[in-house]
Amino acid sequence: YEVTQIEIPNTIKSINNFQFSGFNNIISLIIPKEIIFSGAYAFNVYKNLLNVYYKGTIEDWCNIKFDSIDSNPMKYAEHFYMLNEKSEWYEVTQIEISNKIKSINNFQFCGFDNIMNISILNSIISIGCSAFSSCSSLTSITLPKKINFIDNNVFEECKMLSKVYYKGTVEDWCNITFSSFTSNPMY
Repeated sequence: YEVTQIEIPNTIKSINNFQFSGFNNIISLIIPKEIIFSGAYAFNVYKNLLNVYYKGTIEDWCNIKFDSIDSNPMKYAEHFYMLNEKSEWYEVTQIEISNKIKSINNFQFCGFDNIMNISILNSIISIGCSAFSSCSSLTSITLPKKINFIDNNVFEECKMLSKVYYKGTVEDWCNITFSSFTSNPMY
């Protein structure tokens, strides 16, 4: 009997280091909204992972702390699904990060291959390391005026990114601290 799908129970709040590392035959992973931490290399070497199904909202996803790039299963998956208001799965291709979130954590959306548009509302002041790296289909992003820090490699491997909308002035833009050239979406 070969396991091809893992559903993490909603009683689990944290995924330990190396917890699912090396589960090479997994095709689908179902994650509850209750997860708040994913340890180092928790999903390392997922060669066949295609689908991640997430039972929470984008705001819930933004509250997960990923310890490393291999903590986020989307580094390996191709498709990210969430539940709509009718409790039906739909593939997420656009993300709007609401005013409930103050910062985007390290590795938060790393590897979200099918995301084409991201809109970050005005409450975000910082974006963590590699937060949007390897979003290979990302074509546009909207950044808020309040943002003041963008960490390393945030837009690394975002080769399709061609439209950056900024809600501030040139003076506001000059006050943003970029940790590296791959943290600047204009690069």
